[in-house]
Amino acid sequence: MIEPNFNSRHELSPESEPTLVDRQARLDALNIRQSCIVQAPAGSGKTELLTLRFLKLLSVCEKPEEVLAITFTKKAANEMQERIINALQWSALKLKENYQPRSLIEQQRLAICRSVLIQNENKQWNLLANPSRLRVQTIDSFCFFLASQLPILSQLGGTPSIDENVDNCFREAIHQTLDKLESNTKISADIERLLHHLDNDIAKVERLFIGLLKNRDQWLSHVVAINDSAEQAKDYLQGSLKELIAESLTVLYSSLLNQQGLIIELVNHAASNLTNSDKNNFADFIELTELPADDFTGLRYWLFFANLFLTGDNSWRKTINKTLGFPSGDPRNKEHQALTKSQKLKWAELRDSLMSIDGMQEALTYLKLLPDPSIDSKQWQFVASLTRVLNLLSGELLLAFKNQGIIDYVQTQAAARLALGTAENPTDLTLSLDNKIQHILVDEFQDTSQLQLEILEQLTQGWQSNDGRTLFLVGDAMQSCYGFRNANVGIYLNVRAKGLGDIRLTPLILQTNFRSQANLVNWVNRIFSASFPKVADSSRGAVPYSPSTAFHNSAITSGVKTTIISYDIEERLNAKQLEAQQITDTIIQLRQEGPDSSIAILVRSRSHLNTLIPNLREAGLQWQSTDIDRMESQIVIDDLLSLSRAISNLADNMAWLAILRAPWCGLTSKDLLAISQHGTDRSIWHSLLQASSIKKLSTDGLNRVISLVKVLTLAVEFKSRTSLRQLVESTWLLLQGRHVLRNSIEQDCVDHYLDLLEQQETTGNISNWSEFHQLVSKSFLPSSVTGPNAKAIHILTMHKSKGLEFDHVILPALASKAGSDSKTLLQWHRRLNANGQPRLFVAALPQTGSDDSQLYQLLRHEEKQKNLFETTRLLYIAITRARCSTHLFAIAPRNNEDEITPEKNSLLARIWCPLKCEVDSVREIRVDSTQLTLDANTNNRVSFPNPTRIRRFDSPPILHDDLIQLISTQLQYAKTPTNALGEDLKQLTVAPNRLHSMLGTLIHEALEAIVTERIHIETDFFFNRSRKYWQLKIRHFTINPATIDDHINFIEKSIRDSVQDNNYGWIFDPDLKESQCELKLRKKTRHRNFSYVIDRTFIDNQGVRWIIDYKSSVLPSKLSVVAFIEEQSNLYRPQLENYLDLFSQIDQRPIKLALFFTNIPKLVELN
Repeated sequence: MIEPNFNSRHELSPESEPTLVDRQARLDALNIRQSCIVQAPAGSGKTELLTLRFLKLLSVCEKPEEVLAITFTKKAANEMQERIINALQWSALKLKENYQPRSLIEQQRLAICRSVLIQNENKQWNLLANPSRLRVQTIDSFCFFLASQLPILSQLGGTPSIDENVDNCFREAIHQTLDKLESNTKISADIERLLHHLDNDIAKVERLFIGLLKNRDQWLSHVVAINDSAEQAKDYLQGSLKELIAESLTVLYSSLLNQQGLIIELVNHAASNLTNSDKNNFADFIELTELPADDFTGLRYWLFFANLFLTGDNSWRKTINKTLGFPSGDPRNKEHQALTKSQKLKWAELRDSLMSIDGMQEALTYLKLLPDPSIDSKQWQFVASLTRVLNLLSGELLLAFKNQGIIDYVQTQAAARLALGTAENPTDLTLSLDNKIQHILVDEFQDTSQLQLEILEQLTQGWQSNDGRTLFLVGDAMQSCYGFRNANVGIYLNVRAKGLGDIRLTPLILQTNFRSQANLVNWVNRIFSASFPKVADSSRGAVPYSPSTAFHNSAITSGVKTTIISYDIEERLNAKQLEAQQITDTIIQLRQEGPDSSIAILVRSRSHLNTLIPNLREAGLQWQSTDIDRMESQIVIDDLLSLSRAISNLADNMAWLAILRAPWCGLTSKDLLAISQHGTDRSIWHSLLQASSIKKLSTDGLNRVISLVKVLTLAVEFKSRTSLRQLVESTWLLLQGRHVLRNSIEQDCVDHYLDLLEQQETTGNISNWSEFHQLVSKSFLPSSVTGPNAKAIHILTMHKSKGLEFDHVILPALASKAGSDSKTLLQWHRRLNANGQPRLFVAALPQTGSDDSQLYQLLRHEEKQKNLFETTRLLYIAITRARCSTHLFAIAPRNNEDEITPEKNSLLARIWCPLKCEVDSVREIRVDSTQLTLDANTNNRVSFPNPTRIRRFDSPPILHDDLIQLISTQLQYAKTPTNALGEDLKQLTVAPNRLHSMLGTLIHEALEAIVTERIHIETDFFFNRSRKYWQLKIRHFTINPATIDDHINFIEKSIRDSVQDNNYGWIFDPDLKESQCELKLRKKTRHRNFSYVIDRTFIDNQGVRWIIDYKSSVLPSKLSVVAFIEEQSNLYRPQLENYLDLFSQIDQRPIKLALFFTNIPKLVELN
């Protein structure tokens, strides 16, 4: 039995426990007679609250199935169910012991669980033995359950599986839809119009349709409505536009009413000085006597007014001139000159007044986006055609799902919605559930989609306040960040304000933060209260900030620190490198201050790690990552793909050229050109078979081709007689592909690629190489953790970090520009009017080559505004993952005024205004080329990389005839994939020196860990936990798996003999002065940089610095110990003398150089 963890960090004795600022809200949340919606900010203990509410409801139910808890992830569902069972188990044990609670929360928990245990016994539920009776489900599993109850009505049919990747179904539906072009039906004309609109670009049509299908739950119901009555929908849209214009102008009108005299004067003055062409086609301008009308009839006047004060990029104008109707005046007419000067002064006065009005700039910017409410008939004709095509497409998608036996989560939810019927005509399933489910709890309600809301509304249809049934919604609108998954935070805001159906929900706000230290919480309150919108707007997803109060006092090192690396444009690459170095130094410092603390690096985009990862590797820092690096980033995978395609298709010239360039052949560009030009009417493979007749092929190139052809001829011979996976793996091994691998990650990628090849293979080939390439590209690299003892740094995206917490959080690249949003084929927007009534706006992508319509621009603006608000919330989520400290890093350019200017849509820009006032916690580093030691090949003055040397073997692999014969024999009888052949090839192709190098690396790692982590090896604990790691590292390099244990024993013996030796064990004492292991040093010369790693250095009791290099080489049988030591000393003396030169420049102490032989063991000083 595991003791439950209910935020145990904040449990105090009842006497000393402080009163929480939100104590009453927490008590109200446990009032199971009322329905509630709870705002639960980061670290407020919402999971605990949900668990206690669930338990309290169980204590009054007839059956545990009457309580349904819905979460959004399996992790959350499992955690909640585990908490419930653990709480009951813990309480049962404590009640037997007459345990006295240590805190108020324990008192509360024990009292609630006691009631549940009594009910459990009286009703014979047997929950502890049968926890499956607890209905804690993800929204997706619950929807699948609903849909499967009525498969025909829900259109689910059969028992399809749920799959996140259904692009093949999308493509099948799209192709079936476009095939109707030749059907001579009404829809064929619509398809023809669509294709003409998009310039007959089928690839573009497919891409746009796939984007729409992924979000079809947002637009499908609107499409159906327009399709049913296009003209009525057009009238509705036109009325909605007029209403939007009127409501926007009414707000503007009221805020400018006290300035109307000056506005009228200046607008009339400007208009009188402009010709008709200058008035932007406003030839029929009528002189104003009052403010323009606050409806669509006055829109042109208001646009004219807005342009007088805002520039083209919607910033405030600094000056006004004759092009806007404010000339300088006739110098010959002083009276006219005085008048024009006076008008300019009045304009400046009004501008300053407008600038002082909060939100005026945004209001005028939005005003400029408002379209003419009249709808172009041609555009609407295309919208009507598009909706009919989309209606057909959705039907074809259902057939594609049925054909392929899979569905996505959107379809699961749509099927569940259909299975429940409507409010007027509920299904038997709905009526049955209405009797069975009495209480519903929903976690993360801020991430609810429209379909999920409709399901919840149907489940609670007919529920009334005080009828014994309750709804409990928990979420944090400030943490809504899944708009790309169709989550709509506006739903949370609407339900909080108006309830759900007939259910009145009591709004509650939690304020206590049990996670983060006070310094961090206070910083978050200051920054985000100024960065979040002031007023809630469900249409745009605008969420006001809700402050928190820290439960914990601040530690010395807690809080938020910001490092801004500013640079001139040409220093951007230097700035990125400097940022990576600063982050690495910060991690090292945090590790020194708290070796056991958890550290996370959170990024908005995977590309933000490109510069950082190499720095972490160089510093020896180890990390865990999930879904960060894709396999497509590995060159070895590109080479394997080319090899697979070449073997499968002898005429695939691009694949053949690629493998000729790969390291196992490594032809020069000149040789590649010679081969490609030889017999242009033939395949590359045919030319290779006649390589000796290619006149311009170099001698080295010919030798490489002959070696390659020898292997590939074997592959071609057995092409249809064995599996593709085995053929590719065997060929790759024969070509010495294993020798190209640089680390275990690349080996894991190769293994995963071969597994994918085997899974996707059909009758010895891949049916669709393009789809297979996409599958490989989307696959992620395995975790990068190395070393048996180091506590890994967590690397993940900000979205993936939601729900997690760490001691320290590092956020890199905060000033980086976000990717641009691609245009969608159909743009839509839902808003609530001033009376709270929903209104829908729809616009289609303009014809290829045409400008966006005003309405399309407006809807794109609304979408961008939503995304900006969500960006702010995403940054809030990332920062609040920290318990102790958060470290913000950004590189930002300086403008002409020498000011830092973050990219407008970057994360940093969302908090820049309040952040730059935090003088004590913000540090600026100006990039100086002398601060950096860049790689010699790095060109920091251009925006493109220098050429990279092609990796290739010095000479082609040598394949003996007996090896070829052996492989031929095994391939001949290998009808199904087996491991035997692969193992034989590995024994024949492995490089022994790589194995010895790996053994030495593992010994070095272990000795470093023993010193830095103060490990005592007298017990077997260290070796027991290291053996599995050593086994994983060695298995890729050994020629015989049976010898792995021998190699592990060799490592262990070397370590034990070295550390426990009476004469030499002292050198591993961690308390020696300036004790360091694997110390990295750099030496910069005029032409290049050098990097060194010193295995061991320290200062002994006599004040002498020791520089020791470990050597794990095995004593050859033909050499004596003395001869071996002399040979090794002569070999490594120059290397150690380099170390001596480096230290002599910074350390005036006497220095001793030594080699330590771990296998003997022996410490040998070098004079």
